[in-house]
Amino acid sequence: MSFEKFFAIGMGWLLFWIAVCLAFGRLFEWLEPDEEPSTPRKRRGTKR
Repeated sequence: MSFEKFFAIGMGWLLFWIAVCLAFGRLFEWLEPDEEPSTPRKRRGTKR
């Protein structure tokens, strides 16, 4: 297996995992309701 093929596969996997992480981030944003102030960040914002 040549270094060029290994590098190409490595870059492909890296881009693939970055896309997966972004997709999961958007999924969690979709699943979390924005109306409920259950997150501590929003509570801290309202205390200020």
